[in-house]
Amino acid sequence: MYCGPFALHFTTRGDHDEIVQKIKEHRNSNRPVRGVWHYELVNVLKYYGVGFSELPRIRPKITLARWLKITKRHPKWCYIVMITGHYVVIKGRKLYDNCNRKGVWLRRYNHRRRRVFVALECRVPF
Repeated sequence: MYCGPFALHFTTRGDHDEIVQKIKEHRNSNRPVRGVWHYELVNVLKYYGVGFSELPRIRPKITLARWLKITKRHPKWCYIVMITGHYVVIKGRKLYDNCNRKGVWLRRYNHRRRRVFVALECRVPF
């Protein structure tokens, strides 16, 4: 499972195969889904009826560690963040991705120095 479909699966609680199928339908292609573009991610979130908003960029080339310090996050919502070509989900004080499915504490995440490109605030209470 790649990072984009995993982030969508974690956020929407939808079936992984159904999410991949929606991405394929959006692309009009039957090729395997390896990477996900931002507009494809937004399209699947809209399909599942997830309320979301794109957070404004604070400044270009900000690291994940700095973004976590500056951004005021709602404790019950989750955030899909694209860091240097990789989607992660932040929920509370834990970070989830396709390599850390059970979650890892934000302080212990190895790639805190990667750059944040896009952040989506998903209003899905858990």
